[in-house]
Amino acid sequence: TSSAANGISTLASGLGGMSASGSVMAGVIGGVAVAAVAALSAAMNQLFEHTEEMREGFAILQVNADKMGVSMETVRTGMEEFNVVSQDFNANTEAMANLLAAGFDDSNMAKIVERLSDAVIKFPDTLKIESLADSLQETIATKEAVGQFAELLGRCGVNVDQFNEGLQRAA
Repeated sequence: TSSAANGISTLASGLGGMSASGSVMAGVIGGVAVAAVAALSAAMNQLFEHTEEMREGFAILQVNADKMGVSMETVRTGMEEFNVVSQDFNANTEAMANLLAAGFDDSNMAKIVERLSDAVIKFPDTLKIESLADSLQETIATKEAVGQFAELLGRCGVNVDQFNEGLQRAA
């Protein structure tokens, strides 16, 4: 702050002097300028950190999508849909990774992303996209409804025990 004020004072004295109120104004203007630069610097750092986080997240999803034979367009579209219900990029990335690991592909990813997003919109206080996708993946792997997916089934009036029996028979 003082260096900005000194710079303004030096400029003013070079132009023929400055009154006492001019000196005070120089200090205020200098302080505002320093605060603005500091805020801009902090915002830029946060943007760079978020951008790096997004690059890392999409790199992980790219590897998973390639491994599962799913297009990145499908992944990007799903991430955009998840962003509607959750602003947490890491949670959205984890949810998408879980769906890829569960075997959803280009033909059915949009539908499952929409259904899970709808569930989070319907029950926003208790269902989270990351946990819901994780429990869906685990349900598919273990052939038994677990976690938030089991909770969702129950809330929608599905008898979870009968659902589990049906999964076991289908396996």
